[in-house]
Amino acid sequence: MRFSEKCSRVLLLTLVVVQAWTTVAAAAALRTGSLPGDALGDGAAACYVTNGGPSTGAVSAVLYDMNGAPLETLTGGTVSLAAHATVSTPYHDYSVNSPAHCECVVPNTNNFRCSVVWFSKENPAQMFTVIATP
Repeated sequence: MRFSEKCSRVLLLTLVVVQAWTTVAAAAALRTGSLPGDALGDGAAACYVTNGGPSTGAVSAVLYDMNGAPLETLTGGTVSLAAHATVSTPYHDYSVNSPAHCECVVPNTNNFRCSVVWFSKENPAQMFTVIATP
């Protein structure tokens, strides 16, 4: 193998590793603050992921209870979220468990947001939203 071929292969391998690392590093994990658990009364909670950017991205979200047990996930696990679109987990009723927070994996924190939303069953106009920060 000639010197120039070896250098070319090393350079190519380096570029592939850098590209793979950049792709992996670009994904971000977001965790919302906690809802006040069982203090909210009758209602239901869900995780929402919003893509405010110009391109589609792969996202996932999990709703956890106050003890850290997973309650709900996006249907299908990781989903492809179109530009300017929002997706949510199924709602989880407070009479069954005490939903507390969401954890989302998004392509980046510039264009994607993760939040946990609680709705009152007694008064649908009442809602409580906690948005994750990077």
